[in-house]
Amino acid sequence: MTIDGLHNAVADAAGRREALDVVEAVYRHLAAETQLRRPICNASGRCCRFEEHGHRLYVTTLELAAFVAKMPQDTRRAGGAWDGRGCPFQIEGLCTARDGRPFGCRVYFAIRRRDNGRRIFTR
Repeated sequence: MTIDGLHNAVADAAGRREALDVVEAVYRHLAAETQLRRPICNASGRCCRFEEHGHRLYVTTLELAAFVAKMPQDTRRAGGAWDGRGCPFQIEGLCTARDGRPFGCRVYFAIRRRDNGRRIFTR
């Protein structure tokens, strides 16, 4: 698929309510399952720096369409242009695209928590 083809596919899906509803249903299920693990977010921004931890964020075309549909109005980065590292939507350690963030962002916990003396989530 060419870049233009991808752009057209994303734009088409972003305008289709049924496509966005499917992504939202997956995200609602994920949120419910995530809450069972009781994660703690300390707004450190570490989860947005995938490459520092040897990870890569992948998104599906439908996720990208849902993200585009919810893209923050002000996507300018504090301090200038994006340098190609981390997430371009992270500004001063905070996610400016939290509502529409992809699946990979939703499950990547850069936290440390103890539950009954046992460590959970260590990234």
